[in-house]
Amino acid sequence: MKTIEIIVGAPEWWIAPCLLLNKQGIPFLILMYLNANL
Repeated sequence: MKTIEIIVGAPEWWIAPCLLLNKQGIPFLILMYLNANL
């Protein structure tokens, strides 16, 4: 899936805030969708 490729290729400054937001209840897939459309 594309998501894995994005995660593997994502810099730490993108992964860290996403993981923190995900723990706070914000769906990770929404963040991936936004990233894919930037």
